[in-house]
Amino acid sequence: MAHSWPIDPTSDVARGLLGLTLSLAGRHDEAVAEMRQISLAGNPIYLAWMGYIEGAAARKSQAEEIMTQLDEVAQRNDVSPIYFAIVRAGMGEKDETFKWFEKVLAERSPWGAVALRSPLFDSLRSDPRYGDLLRRTNLPP
Repeated sequence: MAHSWPIDPTSDVARGLLGLTLSLAGRHDEAVAEMRQISLAGNPIYLAWMGYIEGAAARKSQAEEIMTQLDEVAQRNDVSPIYFAIVRAGMGEKDETFKWFEKVLAERSPWGAVALRSPLFDSLRSDPRYGDLLRRTNLPP
C-alpha cells in the first residue's frame, strides 16, 4: 500500500527543502530568506541545512557560527556527524568534510551512509575518496 504525506508548504520541512533547492540552484539569498522562517534552535538538521546554505553563499563566518551551534547541541544530544559534514561541504572544505564522513562510517548508521548520496555532496563525487566511501558502505557509485 502506497502512502502519501501531504506537505504543508509553510512547514519547516517544506521551507528547509525549498531553501536547499534554491541554494543548489545558486539562489543563496532566497535560500537564506526561506531558512530564516524556520526555528533553527537546537534542531541539527535545520542547522546543518542553514550552515550548508551559508557556506555555499561564501558566508564563512555565518557557517562557522552554525558549526558552533551544532557543537553546542551535540554536547546535550546525540548529533550525527553527517550534519557537520553537510556544513563543511557547503563551505567547500573537502578535507574537513571527509573527516566527518569517516565519523559517519564509524557510527555505522544506515541513514548516515545513505545521506552520503545526497546532492549536497555532488561537489565531492569526483574526489577518489568519495568513491572509496561508497564502496565501504556497499552503496553503488
